[in-house]
Amino acid sequence: RWFLDYPTEKCPYSLHNILRNADRIEKKVGEWFGPQAACFLIKYCHEQHISKGTLELLPALHVASDGTLYLDQILDLCTKDKECPSKQREPNVDETKEQDSSKPTPSKGTGESKEEQCSSSERKLEGLSASQKKILQSTGEWKSLIIIIPVRLGLDSINPKYCDGLKECLKLPQSLGFVGGRPRSSYYFIGYQADRLLYLDPHTIQKVCPLQQKLERSSGSFHCSRIQTLPMNDLDPSLALGFYCRDRNEFFDLWNSIEHLESGHFPPFRTAMTVPKYTEINMEIREIEEDENVEGTSRSKEKEADAVSSPHTGRSKQSTDDGFVLI
Repeated sequence: RWFLDYPTEKCPYSLHNILRNADRIEKKVGEWFGPQAACFLIKYCHEQHISKGTLELLPALHVASDGTLYLDQILDLCTKDKECPSKQREPNVDETKEQDSSKPTPSKGTGESKEEQCSSSERKLEGLSASQKKILQSTGEWKSLIIIIPVRLGLDSINPKYCDGLKECLKLPQSLGFVGGRPRSSYYFIGYQADRLLYLDPHTIQKVCPLQQKLERSSGSFHCSRIQTLPMNDLDPSLALGFYCRDRNEFFDLWNSIEHLESGHFPPFRTAMTVPKYTEINMEIREIEEDENVEGTSRSKEKEADAVSSPHTGRSKQSTDDGFVLI
């Protein structure tokens, strides 16, 4: 019912509500919306849906903005990073009276103290990558998560070197497939066979279902009745991949699979621990520019001095430094 096409809050993902956010991406109704634009419109609708008090009913939604998954963004979205419970938990007054703080407190059923449990968990983290440790060390209730990654895998047509990476993504158990298609034609791709992609074409025009009507009466018309195929080389380079993780363990498995996928030469997208701090890069560029200005001023004074000291030549001595800085 959330997706029925009515301009009402009861249908937060209707075409009407999606297009209300078109101005936020500098688009107008009637223009073509590519995969990336459509994904961000869905994200805005999701944010507005959450603001109506339905947070507990909805999974978290993350849309990658530059073809890169940043781990810190996802952890902030799904849970909060905390220390080992034994190190951060403050005992209450009753516990302090009953227990001797100088002795380790055994946990129920294991006979291990809290310190031993933490050291045991640290041993389990040995041999894992920094990102894997970061995921496992995050605590607190984990929200289910939908990840959407808009990418462009070529210029006018898809680069064939990305095709194997796309196939690997479709094989992952967390995969939701991807949206893309041919120019001016959008499809939903769910798998592949050899070098042909399997897709559904959901664009069937029909009368809208009344809001009061039970959806079971017309639910069959919401689904495609046949699967079609498309040669992978005919795929438009703009597409958006989707993944769904029910819990922390599924996300951990997904991240491991993506890191393995990145070991190939042409993964469809990348991962990183943290979002780059572009302000620091801007500061470095500004410092370089200031150094150039100082050097340029000193060179001007040198040239003036040379012109004064060599009045018969009519030309100043040329510097060997062109003043270009390669960044």
